Amino acid sequence: MDGWIPTFQAIGSRLEGDPYPLAMQELKKYKDTFLPEIERWLAERSIKVLDYLRQGSMSEAFDALPDTDPQQRLAFKISPQFNRKVWCPLILEQHSKTMVSNNHVETALELLPLLRIVSDDDLEGFGSIIYEALDNTPYELLFKKDVGVMYDGTPIFVDPGNIVFCDKASEKKYAKRQFTPEFQQEIMRVIDENCNRIGLPAPLRWVAKQGDLYVTRQSLLYKNPFPSIPEKKLIQLPAPEGWDL
Repeated sequence: MDGWIPTFQAIGSRLEGDPYPLAMQELKKYKDTFLPEIERWLAERSIKVLDYLRQGSMSEAFDALPDTDPQQRLAFKISPQFNRKVWCPLILEQHSKTMVSNNHVETALELLPLLRIVSDDDLEGFGSIIYEALDNTPYELLFKKDVGVMYDGTPIFVDPGNIVFCDKASEKKYAKRQFTPEFQQEIMRVIDENCNRIGLPAPLRWVAKQGDLYVTRQSLLYKNPFPSIPEKKLIQLPAPEGWDL
């Protein structure tokens, strides 16, 4: 493939470069251990990393391409373990995610749909719409940044830290329940009703009705290219030399 940079080289060069997200500095120390595992993880999914894409506050993202579907572009993201998120239809879901740890550093490897990021100038009034869309849910808008646009024009948060539980009580109550079908159906119902109230057209509502059930619009637009690959929650690497367990 013309212009293809070998994955090891593309990622390794970023681990050598500056500026670099402060939260990722620890990974840089152990790149010789992590890079081969990152390479293996991507190869298992037939992914080629084309080039560096962008830097987030706590992550690095790369432009990637699956050999199995050359028409589908993906974003490969490396981020710290603590960059966790809530489930919400307004947040872009990853197709594949695995934690890698060497007992000192934990790193998340993610593959997501590659979206065009909207500039801040194009987001005027967007925040107020999000507040209304999340009304009567346990979520709130924390930041209005890193917003991407899906195929049908629906804006969606690429940064998972933009939407959080509105308080500690909600987090304690819903942290585990948020991944159950019953909870997700209720949240999508409420968001759809909110969007109907504020007059958002159907393609911009983040959720859609299929029969008696709600689904996220992103699940209709972006099919997971790795349904047959069983996910490991954690890949354990050898501990750093001298690390006292």
